[in-house]
Amino acid sequence: MPVTYNVGVDSLLEDFSYPVLVAGNAYAVHSSPEGLKTVPPSLANAGIYNGVWIVDSNGKSRHVKETVRDGPKRRSWNPFRKYEIRIEFVFDGEAATLSVDEVKVLLFAGFARHAGVMGSILAALRARLEPAQTLSDLFRILTAEQDAWRRTL
Repeated sequence: MPVTYNVGVDSLLEDFSYPVLVAGNAYAVHSSPEGLKTVPPSLANAGIYNGVWIVDSNGKSRHVKETVRDGPKRRSWNPFRKYEIRIEFVFDGEAATLSVDEVKVLLFAGFARHAGVMGSILAALRARLEPAQTLSDLFRILTAEQDAWRRTL
């Protein structure tokens, strides 16, 4: 039976140790539940988090069955986004613990889906991630990559 996260109550998202990694269709590292739950309307409509895994820095993970909108779109504080929307997560199954190698498999499968668009960039990132022996190493590399990408915007 799916477990739904509802805004304003104790949630499964609060049980994670932050930062968390979203792995599946793409990857993103989020430092708080608020950052995870607030997305541009276009990504909410596209179901960007449907079918992904959320993995925390200790390896605790949950599979996201789907996301649903939680309220109307609103003006964003972020200068790169005109509007944003909050989403709720619907999880399927129980929490699991993933090893660093299992997390890499999830990441690399997501990379393979985007190989045609960003092949050389993702190949270089994969080469930096392959030697990672701990989740801390993985999070450090991914966070640095994400921060560098944001500085180019």
